[in-house]
Amino acid sequence: MASTNQEIFKKISDFLQEHDKITLATVSKEGLPVAHTVSHVNDGPVVYFTTLSHTRKIANIQFNPNIAYAIDDQSEDIKNVRGIQMQGKAEIIKNQGEMDKVLGLINSKFPSLPRSVDTPNLVVVKITPVKGMFLDNTIEVGYRKNVEF
Repeated sequence: MASTNQEIFKKISDFLQEHDKITLATVSKEGLPVAHTVSHVNDGPVVYFTTLSHTRKIANIQFNPNIAYAIDDQSEDIKNVRGIQMQGKAEIIKNQGEMDKVLGLINSKFPSLPRSVDTPNLVVVKITPVKGMFLDNTIEVGYRKNVEF
């Protein structure tokens, strides 16, 4: 089953929308990989999350903006596993209009969270995808599609 890049982009965007958390990988100043679980929202294949300005993930992103993240469906049956593995560039958003848009997406997706705008030292991080892989064993065990953005 052949899929166009546009079809894979949509599958990745939909998969992001269906899930609440990503496992984000950053690199420390010492060159060591660090994994972080973060709640996210997305606008198409672009991912956003909030965190506090003094966190390790922010220090790592400021040192090296190259990141990776993964999401997968938890299933005991290998034939039901789907997931994405992504590489991208992270940046701290400074534009108030973009921050307001993202905070609106967060408050819509996570209505039980406290209002994000009331949190001191809150930063919004944007992840722009560079490369990605969509995995879907429901199509065929081992089904993988790689894309570049």
